[in-house]
Amino acid sequence: MGGKCDRPQNCLATSPLVSGLAHTVINRLIDTPAESRERRLEIATKMLYCAVTHEDRFDQNALRQKLRGLRVNDDDLIDRCIGEAAAILGENWLDDTLSFAEVSIGASNLMGLCREISTSSSNLKPSRNSQTILLATVLREDHLIGPTLLAQKLRRNGHSVRVMNNSSPGEIARYIHRGNFDCLMLSAASYGSLENAEQAIRLIRRGPCAHVPVVLGGAALEFCGDAASSIGADLVTNDAHMALDLLQDTWGSTQVGAAE
Repeated sequence: MGGKCDRPQNCLATSPLVSGLAHTVINRLIDTPAESRERRLEIATKMLYCAVTHEDRFDQNALRQKLRGLRVNDDDLIDRCIGEAAAILGENWLDDTLSFAEVSIGASNLMGLCREISTSSSNLKPSRNSQTILLATVLREDHLIGPTLLAQKLRRNGHSVRVMNNSSPGEIARYIHRGNFDCLMLSAASYGSLENAEQAIRLIRRGPCAHVPVVLGGAALEFCGDAASSIGADLVTNDAHMALDLLQDTWGSTQVGAAE
């Protein structure tokens, strides 16, 4: 699937990074304090999408500086813009608007931006009432932008998070058994990922850390809801903060360690 890329009509940032039209829009937004925040985030998402898919060389710093002029900061990118730009990539792949190579480049650029923002805020410290979380994706899971965004959101909210990507069920179980974790969050985007997640949960339940609550989330919940609900997770939801609140109420979990 995928063919010759047709530049989206709503693309505000082509090459150079921001077109004359985008400059005009940005200047008007800056000069209008009452301008809707929603509108600014929509424009920022379009600029981000076009930068990661149509720039010959994606310049993260230039884009972030331009977006700061639009009063869109790194937290806004993590909370909304990167995820929405990734969703547009997926939609345009399904619509045969972007080729596989173009989608791969765009996703790689978004992932690089996620990591750069995470690195620049690596001095975040867990709060007193934080939970220590292992956030894992299993084998056959190639969708890593969502879990990376989630990890950054959780850290920003005071939690200690250790991330494992593309890990086997055995690796996840072993890490849980030798760590002091309050919670395991598994992310699954496909039916195949659900099968591996189920194996990981079974191994954990047989070991000394069987009491550690498991939360399952990810895109698979949208189209494999019944299967996701039957693999043994304590909670199945894409609302991580609601999950943590429920876990704290149900298990009385408190921080017992810090993830590496």
